Formats: sequence, C-alpha cells, structure tokens
Amino acid sequence: MVRTTSPDGPTPETVIGPLAAPMVGGLFASAFGWRSCFYTVAALTFLLFMISYRVLEETAPSYQGGSYFDSVQRVLFHSRRVLILVSLGICKGYFDIISGGSTFILQWHHQFNMTQASLLSTFFALFGFLGVLISSYSGKTPSEVFWSFSSLVALAGVLTILAGLQESSEVLFLCSISLGTMVLYPPYLALLTDFTAQLQDIAGLATSLGTSVAQVLSFALSVPGMNLAGVGPRQMMFTLGGLLFSSQVLCLALSHGAMSWKNTA
Repeated sequence: MVRTTSPDGPTPETVIGPLAAPMVGGLFASAFGWRSCFYTVAALTFLLFMISYRVLEETAPSYQGGSYFDSVQRVLFHSRRVLILVSLGICKGYFDIISGGSTFILQWHHQFNMTQASLLSTFFALFGFLGVLISSYSGKTPSEVFWSFSSLVALAGVLTILAGLQESSEVLFLCSISLGTMVLYPPYLALLTDFTAQLQDIAGLATSLGTSVAQVLSFALSVPGMNLAGVGPRQMMFTLGGLLFSSQVLCLALSHGAMSWKNTA
C-alpha cells in the first residue's frame, strides 16, 4: 500500500492536536477561565522543551549542497512549489477561520454557551481526523488523493455558500464546516507531502520556508475572515466557500504546463 504521507511527512498523529485544540481550549476556558489555556500551553511548552533537550538527537545528514541562497532559490523560485505554497496558505486560512470564527458564531448567533459550542466543535475535529485517516491509509499516491477529492471540495464549497444563505440553520452550518474540514484535509496533506518530495537534501530549510510562507498567507486570509464572523455567519461562510473554490482553481493550475504534478526539480 502506498501511503500519502512519507516517513518524514505528516501523519494522523501530527494533526490531532490542531484539530482538537479549539475544543479542549473551550472546555478549559469554560471550566477554569480563559487564563487557564495560557497556563496550560506554557506548562506543556516547557515540558516539551525538556523532553526534546534530553531525548531527541540530530538525525539530519551533513549538508553537501550549495550556498544558503541556492537552496532558497530551489524552494521559492520554482513555479510549481510556489503554487503549492499558495494552495497551502489558502487551506490553512480556511482552517484558521473555522478555528477562530465558528465558536464565536455558535455562541453569539446561535445562542450556545461556551461549553456547548466547544462540544459542537468536536464535529469539526472528528470529521477532520476522518479526512486525515483517509489521506494516510487510502493506498493512493498524493497525486491521486489530490484529484480524488477535487470534486468533493467543490461540493463542500457549494454547501458552505448555502449555509451562508440559510444563516439561521444550525444544522447546515455544522454540516458544511464538517464536510469542508473532512474533504480539504486529504489534498492539504497531499500537497504538504509532495512539496518536499524532491528536496530531501534540504528538507529542513524547505519545510521551514514552506511553513513560513503558508503562515503569512493564512494570516492575510484568516484575519479578515475571522473579523467577518463578528458581522454574521453569512459573510464568514461566503468567505469560506470562496476559499474552497479558490483551492480548486489552483488544482486546475497545477495540472498544466510547467506547474504540472510531475514537473521535475
């Protein structure tokens, strides 16, 4: 079986935390106050630092390539990889808007309390984890996963826009976000895996640059999207639907010319 994640790529375990964190954080805030989330993160960060310092060893081989700028050029001056980075930024923006805006809408628009909103967010985590499992154990290559979920992402975009039009429907709101989270994670992980497929000799640099660029793009998209959550669910859902459709436009771009999936390094 060919897994969509490489030995050095993302696995289901690496995304459980980001999926479950909003739910756990909401429960902590409801039970112990909002400051408890920060205390918990600080304690876990210190614990992870100590474990890393005592246990982890350097496994990367000595770098035998060219200069640092040559390596950066291989990552950022390659049309297909830049397009993948833009796709990753759009996908992460989608997830960040859900993380930051959906709980607010559940509380202030649909009148759930903090605990109820956090429990309802469990649906997003569960469906996202289901998408991760499909991505990892489907037996398909990253390219196959990428295209298999293309139409499903478009369908999720339509459902998300419908949820915006029917903003009073709690069920449609939950279903649209759950479906979008589930079907967007497999192509997201496929892109993430493929990004460093031909950059093993500079995997650390490539991963750090890729993460940085995707984070910046996500910030540019998610901050306005989360602000729209304060206006109402309709505007936020339209934004989420637009992000889903944008990812499909990039899917089409990845299939042509120098940006094709099989483009060489």
